[in-house]
Amino acid sequence: MLDQPSMIVLVDVWDRLINGEPTSDIGSVDIINFIENTPTVRTVVLASYGCLSELQTNNLWYTNAQKFFKNQLDYQNFLKYYNQEQSIGQHTHPALFNYVNPDVFQIAFRYPSELEIYLNSNQEIKNIYIAGAAWSTCVKDRPLGYRAIFDRFIKNADKNLLVCIDTVKELYGKNGNVHDTPGWKSVTERIFKYVGRINI
Repeated sequence: MLDQPSMIVLVDVWDRLINGEPTSDIGSVDIINFIENTPTVRTVVLASYGCLSELQTNNLWYTNAQKFFKNQLDYQNFLKYYNQEQSIGQHTHPALFNYVNPDVFQIAFRYPSELEIYLNSNQEIKNIYIAGAAWSTCVKDRPLGYRAIFDRFIKNADKNLLVCIDTVKELYGKNGNVHDTPGWKSVTERIFKYVGRINI
């Protein structure tokens, strides 16, 4: 399973904690290390909610999105959906925002419709990793959080939803507690697979 073509979705790797304190580089560095040490990861998706000022930049993540979606949806009109986001004034942590890796395809999007288009064009992808912050809220509940990805793209498909425990943080910078999160089952010591919501 772990040797299959993969992508990783980075949710809300912001430059500030919920209390306004700057985040350390540790979370971003852990994610970058995972990407660079996992050769099966060929696509990295930046899902930075509340970072509206980034949308029209010439940053690699966003220029790749504009190019990729150019002939598949009215991208400029589609961006209007982004302006309905409730949280605003955030910024992606600079370690990730300015990250460039020629060995992977880096692209920014935030909604399942974008992921659907991308997966339809890249059907070889069998694993979707999730990473970011905060594990118990945003990584779980955003439009590209693990619950939405599982329900729409994993549950009835031959794909896996995975997380490396080193790549998820909580609101105040603590490590995400994957071990005790319902629905996540150990694959290796550091990799877990989501098997769906567990009703207790």
